[in-house]
Amino acid sequence: MKKPYKCQNCGGSLYSPKDRFCPWCGSPLALQMSPAGKAIITLLACFGFYALYFAITVGAEFIHELCIVRDLPGFPQIDIDEFYSKISERYCEVGILSAVSVLLVFFLIFKVRHKNFGEEVRLNLISGGSFCGLTVLGVAGQFAISIGLCVLYAFFPSMSEFSAGETFEKILANANPISEILYLGVITPLLEETLFRGIIYTRLRKILPVPAAIVLSAVAFGAAHGNLEQFVYATFMGLIFAAALEKFDSLWAPFAVHFAFNFSSCFAVLLPENPLELIAILLISAGLFMLTFAFLFLAKNKPIKAGNNNDEAL
Repeated sequence: MKKPYKCQNCGGSLYSPKDRFCPWCGSPLALQMSPAGKAIITLLACFGFYALYFAITVGAEFIHELCIVRDLPGFPQIDIDEFYSKISERYCEVGILSAVSVLLVFFLIFKVRHKNFGEEVRLNLISGGSFCGLTVLGVAGQFAISIGLCVLYAFFPSMSEFSAGETFEKILANANPISEILYLGVITPLLEETLFRGIIYTRLRKILPVPAAIVLSAVAFGAAHGNLEQFVYATFMGLIFAAALEKFDSLWAPFAVHFAFNFSSCFAVLLPENPLELIAILLISAGLFMLTFAFLFLAKNKPIKAGNNNDEAL
């Protein structure tokens, strides 16, 4: 005899997976799927959210660049330095606008599906002490990676061709300092954590073991940066971000690390040029990173839930 389906609300036995409403309590019935079907739907949902993010952000950059290029003298043959100079004047403002637009679209998608956005992306509260500790982790990670790359390129100059630092310096050369801090330090981490941890990772862990979901979401995060240098360290930090979400059960945990990581990059220009001093700071930063990581991830944490809605994710 075929095993009956169960209503998640009242537990009543159902023999037809095609029924839309429970004959016992009348509540809507969730669609019954095989594990493979659930995995495919979940992956398609993750891809759909990423495609929206990509389309809106890249589309905004393209329109901005097109407007700049058409206004430059000598179009279509333009001076590349002048192009970067013009782009940098409003690059952060365009980035902020596109990021807010993506977040708004995500919110509306959850709203239309009658799901609580805060609960779905795990906007639970964490203690102030945990948040501060996670920012220390982010700062230490930024300096360890930045100085590590400087030391690496100093000993292996040929590898500097993979560096994206010069391009970003041009893009941000004439940026408004307040807009730059807001865009890089606050808006970008909020958007990326919402997408890659709150949406993608949270869904992947429903169909994969947690370690596999952490690795896959981190690789997706690294690949989104579009260059080899950032792919390597963004993938590494993506592992830390996902582990923070898993440990604290709150999107504010990876946001704290990401915020501190990006924000502290604004002060990388203050680093000394002496190789010995750089190596000393590298060792201190790496040690602080490992100590903070061990302390935070070995401690017990009890996040405050955003709500009690148990709706399934998209």
